[in-house]
Amino acid sequence: MTAPANGASHQAQPLRRVRHDVPAPYDGMLTAYAAALADSPLAISSRAVYLRRVRGYLAWVATASARGLLAGEPLADTIAAVRTAHAYHGQLDGRYAPRTINGMLAAVEDFHTRLRLGATGVPRERAPITEPDRKPSALGTLVSTSRSGF
Repeated sequence: MTAPANGASHQAQPLRRVRHDVPAPYDGMLTAYAAALADSPLAISSRAVYLRRVRGYLAWVATASARGLLAGEPLADTIAAVRTAHAYHGQLDGRYAPRTINGMLAAVEDFHTRLRLGATGVPRERAPITEPDRKPSALGTLVSTSRSGF
């Protein structure tokens, strides 16, 4: 590789997120969800995260359905939608950290609620409990070294 003519060092290209394409009929559901989400009281950043996570969910639904892993129309009615959400949870388990899974499931739950597909009933993951870092103070008592003060 040659150096640029102006003497500047080569900058690595930033990693780009994979955008999940959502085929019909799920693209219409994503559009309806985006419209419902736009009117929500959630912070703009939360709306963007939810929309990205639901796009991934719907892409997974389309792929799993095309491969015959989901019976019938996976989001056609409440019972099918709940089964689909549970199947999605099953494929996330072990691939992501519990907090990440919980965030993904929160977005899916919000999607189901806003589009009136019914509550998923998918249980949330239990994040491991960690003790805050503590060290002895000059007085001999333990004090927290974490930023939160807990």
